[in-house]
Amino acid sequence: MAGSTTRRAGDRAWVGWALLALPTLYFLALVAYPLINLMRMSFAVPQRGRVFGEGFSFQNYITIFTDELYLETLWVTFRIGALTALLALLLGVPLALYIRRARPGVRSLLIFITIAPILVSVVVRAYGWIVLLSNRGLINTWLQGLGFISEPLTLVRNELGVIIGMTNRSLPGLNNTLCLSPALIATHDDIDAITHAIDKALVKVFH
Repeated sequence: MAGSTTRRAGDRAWVGWALLALPTLYFLALVAYPLINLMRMSFAVPQRGRVFGEGFSFQNYITIFTDELYLETLWVTFRIGALTALLALLLGVPLALYIRRARPGVRSLLIFITIAPILVSVVVRAYGWIVLLSNRGLINTWLQGLGFISEPLTLVRNELGVIIGMTNRSLPGLNNTLCLSPALIATHDDIDAITHAIDKALVKVFH
């Protein structure tokens, strides 16, 4: 009896290790190994006609941080990333709060709408934004029809268009909606009452 139980436990452990080995091998082969090679290439001396250079040098990194072209590229990348994170935070927190207060049926619909960009192909999503933001797109047509603008706004193929698209893509995954919503849903209703009481107290203090 004891031997049979031990054998079954051993079989379950073997299955667990096998299931763990598959994603581990996948990660090592398709993620870790290419990254290690990329790191090795970054410290090698470039040679024409060869993928991997020879020797060891910091010249590549010196060039990145001294060449104006690379510095400008790094600054634009940082600026777009920071603005995208800020917009995702400003849009994601109110959305997560609204999802928390919504009825269960409405809540499920809102969560589905929020994660919809992840479910759509990158190519399809890009063409969708072009339809919306191009000079003859829906937004410019609507603004011109209402008389708000006389000339179409340039909303695509520039930094603004990139920020809009990246914000849309980042909302589900920037710990704003998918992570904040479950956390807020799990909080007790007394937190809302405490928040309102603090707001009233602050109003009294500053008035």
